[in-house]
Amino acid sequence: MIDQEWLKNAVKSWGDIAKDPKMSIRNLAKQTGLSKHKAVKLIQHVRKPVPETNQEEPIKNTGILHSFDYYYNKETDTYVTFIKPAPKPIVLPGHVHRSMKQAYSNWDGKPATINQICRRFEIPRSWFEDYKRVHEWTHDSEPFTSEEILEKSVEDLVQDALQGRRQRLYQQYEIAKWKEIQRDADRWNQFEQETLNVLSDRLNRSASDYSVPSLNLKDGSNPYVLLVGLTDFHWGSYAWDKETYGEYNRSIAEKRLKETTERILNKLPYKPEEILLPIGSDFFDVDGDVASTTKGTPQDTDGTPTEILVTGCELARSYVDMLRQVAPVRIVMMSGNHDRHNGLALLLYLSAWYRNVDDVNVQLEYKPRVYLEYGNNLIAFSHGDGSSTKPRDLALIVATEAREAWGRTEHHFAFGGHLHHEKVEEHGGLVHYLMPSLSGTTRWAARNGHVDAKPSLQAFMINVDGGIGSVLTVKT
Repeated sequence: MIDQEWLKNAVKSWGDIAKDPKMSIRNLAKQTGLSKHKAVKLIQHVRKPVPETNQEEPIKNTGILHSFDYYYNKETDTYVTFIKPAPKPIVLPGHVHRSMKQAYSNWDGKPATINQICRRFEIPRSWFEDYKRVHEWTHDSEPFTSEEILEKSVEDLVQDALQGRRQRLYQQYEIAKWKEIQRDADRWNQFEQETLNVLSDRLNRSASDYSVPSLNLKDGSNPYVLLVGLTDFHWGSYAWDKETYGEYNRSIAEKRLKETTERILNKLPYKPEEILLPIGSDFFDVDGDVASTTKGTPQDTDGTPTEILVTGCELARSYVDMLRQVAPVRIVMMSGNHDRHNGLALLLYLSAWYRNVDDVNVQLEYKPRVYLEYGNNLIAFSHGDGSSTKPRDLALIVATEAREAWGRTEHHFAFGGHLHHEKVEEHGGLVHYLMPSLSGTTRWAARNGHVDAKPSLQAFMINVDGGIGSVLTVKT
């Protein structure tokens, strides 16, 4: 409370100055040396409100008009403010006025913008700009009105500030949650329109609607499976020969794949029991809706991301049909670092397409490493990216993850890619085959000198009684 004796002396000293309606609180405090709060009390004391009879009523009828910038009516808890843009004084309830100031204050580090306040409180921008000027609001102002600071204790103000922060935290949480929901909805809509619908159009049939010819290969005395090492194919990758020492695009990629596979199949001594085909392992060069890898590394591409996904699925389907002319096909996932999700989409696509045929088996496993048993062999598929899947560390991982199969089998093999060249290593009872790639040389590879590996496709004849019978390699 203001001491009455002080107020009496202040009126004598500065009353005439304070009565001037053009004198603001800030200027009065500056000229007299008074604090802002005392200047407010002095002005309220000397500027007695005088009713005017020939003027329209305020926006909210209080029956009072004033000749100075604003007046706070404590009995009704209302603020009457005169601003130039408004045709009449603005009368706001105290809680609205206080909420507006809290929102504009930087007390919680995130003040509302003028546009946000105007939308929330339904006030024209030009009105609010003059309103905050009259009340001398800035982002750096405390979140309380002068009347609150004068009338409330420090403890009450602290509690109010804490409660306001809790409310703002909850509001920001709800806003963030809604934005996340909106982003997810936008992603789904985009995926549905640009990818899912396109794939659905191509799934109006299935493999059961047609048949493929079967090659009449003889049976052999030593059963085996043929593992076709299709890894790092990078469908959709693009290279310009004048920049990378070799051209590469989807047309070249398809030709390489079918020609090298045909040459491998022609080398088979007799019919395999099954053909193992790993899917993924950077079959696609990009992932998602932009021309980049799963982690966002930009790529040079031959086609849009959706075009690459759709045509890649169609190519894989025709490739499986080519292989199943020789023997039944088993498809497994070998998750790559370029196409983590597109590779999975391809696996699901092939599973749906071949759902009603007997000679294609799509193994729906989504783990980082996938295992198969064949006779006396344990076969592991691991793309090879990441420090934990290097050949020297992989034996312990395989023996742990597939411990029962490891114990049942005598021969343990792992097949991977990622580095685009061939290499054989043995660590801890696991023989690791690093398989080559059919893909071309990208700008990145050319600039970093990775141009020595010849594009190749490998296939492995794995005998039922254990071991690799032959490794068939065809270079382009």
